[in-house]
Amino acid sequence: MPVLVKSVAEKQINPRFQLMRVVTIENDYLTCKVWDGTTAGTVTHNVAKPYKLRHVVGNYDLLTTLTTTNSQEVIAGDGSTTESWRVTPLYEVNDLLYVRRVGFTEVTVGDDDLWFVDCNVDGKQWAVV
Repeated sequence: MPVLVKSVAEKQINPRFQLMRVVTIENDYLTCKVWDGTTAGTVTHNVAKPYKLRHVVGNYDLLTTLTTTNSQEVIAGDGSTTESWRVTPLYEVNDLLYVRRVGFTEVTVGDDDLWFVDCNVDGKQWAVV
């Protein structure tokens, strides 16, 4: 059964998904603003990238090294070979994302634990370049 949104406040804090626009792209997170279909919100939120798109070598069982080239490209190594990987399709400023608030994401910015994660409905993944 669909949930009916009854007020602007409820619309801003949807417990399921929130539509946001990308403002900046960082290694493990994005800065975003809530998007209502016509207007971006005024508050910037830090949104964790999906687990397998973060620049953390421990997130990948077979890798021994992961070196950041830029916010969307890394050099991955398994001890014997290395490859350049790029997020595809790329994140772009003003992209629309479906974001969900979760208990924790294992991503911190400064001292703040991030509570929002990109649901990756676009199917972004690493591709060898």
